[in-house]
Amino acid sequence: MKNIKLSTQLITGKNFLCEKAFKVVENDYIKPLGGLWSSTYRPNEKYPSEWVEWCSLESFCLERLKFGLTFEFKKNIKILTIDNVKDLTILKKKIGLFAIHKSLNFLKNLNYEHACKYFDVIYLTSKGQIETRYLELPNFYGWDCESCFILNFDSIDLESVRQITFDV
Repeated sequence: MKNIKLSTQLITGKNFLCEKAFKVVENDYIKPLGGLWSSTYRPNEKYPSEWVEWCSLESFCLERLKFGLTFEFKKNIKILTIDNVKDLTILKKKIGLFAIHKSLNFLKNLNYEHACKYFDVIYLTSKGQIETRYLELPNFYGWDCESCFILNFDSIDLESVRQITFDV
């Protein structure tokens, strides 16, 4: 796990950000619910982010791929970077696991609700996504590409938010 400064981020399908619309993080089967999702903004590439690329290639949520918001994170926020299996193992020890279903106690995933106590953002690199995608639970299957899961709305520098449009 290495702490890095993240580049400009892109959220697709949104025209504005407000704290009232930010939902509390909840554990779920594959991916956590709530929070906010972003991917690194790539303004000079065919696809403006890995998320836009993945959605385009998979024909997923195409209506949301015409507009979005770019933003920066504030300085000194707590970013957890997952770049490999070792990082996932360290994260698992730090935040623990939760049983996905009461009757299936052997199926466990990461306790994202607990992660909120330690981190503002979980950043999954492209390499980390590839290495952890198909492991036994816990894993990052369903995250699909390089992405940030924003656990704390206050980690976003609201003065840096810009509306953008793009064609893919």
